[in-house]
Amino acid sequence: MLDPFQKVMKLGKATVPAIGLYGCCSSEICLLGRDMAHAVPQVKRITGLDPILCSISGSSLLGIFAVLDGKNILLPQTVLPQEVVFLEQQGLTCHIIEAKETALGNLIAVGQGILASDELSAVVKKRVRQALDKPLRPGLIAGLPQVGQLAMPLAAPQGSSNSASSFGFVAATISDEELSYAESALGLRLFRVTVNRGVVHMRSGLLGNAHGLLIGSACTPIEVQQLYDASLEMTS
Repeated sequence: MLDPFQKVMKLGKATVPAIGLYGCCSSEICLLGRDMAHAVPQVKRITGLDPILCSISGSSLLGIFAVLDGKNILLPQTVLPQEVVFLEQQGLTCHIIEAKETALGNLIAVGQGILASDELSAVVKKRVRQALDKPLRPGLIAGLPQVGQLAMPLAAPQGSSNSASSFGFVAATISDEELSYAESALGLRLFRVTVNRGVVHMRSGLLGNAHGLLIGSACTPIEVQQLYDASLEMTS
């Protein structure tokens, strides 16, 4: 286990490399795939939230299928009725997005605004924008459409005035022009990082909020340092 950040958030190493594929976390809610029940104590300690074990479309890969923003959640049309009922019972407002694309978590990043993949149709982007009631801009990151896996805005703890509310992480291969665009679209500052020994789809190896962050088990010391430096810079 890594030492906790004293100023912004705690860091902890997960037991699997792709921890971000198994959950999604906001400042108010943390969802974790049913297959990750063993990780509940660690996720609670790091994020400050009690993880809710669930499935989406019959899968524990929540980070691929869902987009969580506060207590709003975007779900693919393949979500099962009983899954929607369960999530609503947990206090979530569910928005089922009718689209041929089901991996919404791969294609949408949400901060103060929304960055949506160029691959989504205009109709789908409108549905997303209306569901979350935030401005939306289409785009790419590092020339790739999987913006939801290539950027990770951090949700600040509820009621926090900390500057951590306005930063996040992004693929290290993003161009300067794309970085400026993504920061404008999401309304926050982004820091270039990789995870799990150079993986650029960095959200796959990260789970958490501005209270704390679980990182993939294969992250190198240099990658951990990148995360630490970003948090330190935002509080200096």
